[in-house]
Amino acid sequence: MKSDTNLQIGDAVVSLKGHDENRLYVVTGIDGEFAYLADGVYRPLSKPKRKRLKHLKLALSQGLDKETLGNMHDFEIKKYLKDLQK
Repeated sequence: MKSDTNLQIGDAVVSLKGHDENRLYVVTGIDGEFAYLADGVYRPLSKPKRKRLKHLKLALSQGLDKETLGNMHDFEIKKYLKDLQK
C-alpha cells in the first residue's frame, strides 16, 4: 500500500508497518517526516506515538479540526476511532 505524506493534524490514519500494523490513529502533530499519533488507549494524547509518514495511510481526511482535537480527552478519541471503524 502507498503511504500519504500530505497528512494534516486531525486526520485519521492507519499504520502500515510495525507491531501496530492496521491500527487506527488520529494525527496530533507533524514534525518533518514524522507524525505524532494518538488512539486514546495504547497511545494517549499525553504520550503520542512517533511514526514516519511513509508508514501511514490516510483513512479520513480532516476528520477533526485542530481546535476540536485540542479540547478532546482520551476517551473521546477512543470513541471517535471506534465509530470510524463501523
